[in-house]
Amino acid sequence: MDQNSSCNYCKKKVIGFVKGSCRYNLLSKQPHLSCGNKYIDAFIQDTKSKRKHCDDFIEWIPCSEIEIYDLIIEGGYSKIFIGKWDPLKREDKKKLSNINIVLKVLKGSENFDLKFLNELKIHYQCLGKCSVPFYGLTKLTRMQEYAMVMKYTIHGDLNKFLNSHSKLSWIKRVEILQNIAKSLNELHKLNIIHRDFHSGNILVDDNMEIFISDFGLSKFVNDLELSNSTDLPSEPVKGVLPYIAPEVLIGKPYTKKSDIYSLGIIMWELTSRDRPFSNRSHDILLAMDIIYSKLRPKIVERTPEIYQDMMELCWNEDPLKRPDLSQLINDYENMIKNMEQSDQPVMSDISGNTEIVKF
Repeated sequence: MDQNSSCNYCKKKVIGFVKGSCRYNLLSKQPHLSCGNKYIDAFIQDTKSKRKHCDDFIEWIPCSEIEIYDLIIEGGYSKIFIGKWDPLKREDKKKLSNINIVLKVLKGSENFDLKFLNELKIHYQCLGKCSVPFYGLTKLTRMQEYAMVMKYTIHGDLNKFLNSHSKLSWIKRVEILQNIAKSLNELHKLNIIHRDFHSGNILVDDNMEIFISDFGLSKFVNDLELSNSTDLPSEPVKGVLPYIAPEVLIGKPYTKKSDIYSLGIIMWELTSRDRPFSNRSHDILLAMDIIYSKLRPKIVERTPEIYQDMMELCWNEDPLKRPDLSQLINDYENMIKNMEQSDQPVMSDISGNTEIVKF
């Protein structure tokens, strides 16, 4: 929905809910709901007290209001389902109909601890800036695990979007890339490093609106600097191997430039419509090739030279040589302008079929 739309009731900006509704007004008429966990209850109350808009807060959602449909994906730390939420089982069904949602079930969260709370806090801080709208938390009766209730995005993740859009002009690809970079820049301006940035954690909504998701491995820069300055053993490397920067693979700390490396791999994915190194195992041999042989995905034929140069800068083995996001955003803008002014046709069907399409 339009990020700039306003609530008909309180006239405040609506960042992710149903257009024209006042979620806070609806909630204020309900008795206080406790989930029974003091950390979650305190977090929820804190978001309500700090709200600036009519729906930029988190609420406890009874499981009875949630209807779960299909399992989309299961990873090491979570399971993702699609479903519907009926908040107006509470009262006025004329104002809201069932809302399409995504449920992220946090594995192991039946014993909720501060690790899970960190993800919730980071996601909440990014609301209205770069993260997918996050409505609240629930606890699934059957699994006894906590789940995040979030907005359903029309096109799913970036990889799914690319697989269902086989013909994209170079302009459209760079526009998507620029939106991804802007979202990542908003995250970095909050002094947060994602640390698991890949196409599965980039969501595409209507009008090509980009959201970042899955902050389970994300950290504040200050927290990372503190942990790096202590004598505690370093954390094991986690994430999707082809997107992990080589300096991280050899035990150096994550930095914002580590996320830039991941963005470079995503740039390649936008040209190939394929996951990086999908033809080989993601094992120690691949890690060694990335580190010591400087292995990167093979450049797709007919990739514009300026695009290739920028991509190779992003995945440079030296973090200091990788560009800043502000520079990248400007460079993408200039690339789009140059493409719009160019009359030269370009092979731009990323499905591998031969078709001449103008910029």
